[in-house]
Amino acid sequence: MVVRVDSAAVSRQDNADRLRALMERHAIDQEDVAILARVSGYTVLSWLRDPTTGAYRAMPDAALELLWFKLDGNSCFTDVAAGPRRRRRKKG
Repeated sequence: MVVRVDSAAVSRQDNADRLRALMERHAIDQEDVAILARVSGYTVLSWLRDPTTGAYRAMPDAALELLWFKLDGNSCFTDVAAGPRRRRRKKG
């Protein structure tokens, strides 16, 4: 039997877990997260809800990375932050 895993769903749950860990490490609450991420308190609440509920919303990688930069001064997605190196086209 082959079991398929929705990697996007796993990533979304990982972001919620990472957010909780970040909040605990820096002793911040949902209101602090909302201010730092420039979103509403309801948005933060929806990121932290159980994924099986209808009110759950996945936390975007960019929002988590923004918080990480603001609080820790580096990226939690070192491989994503670096990204692929692209060559610039020469002008003319």
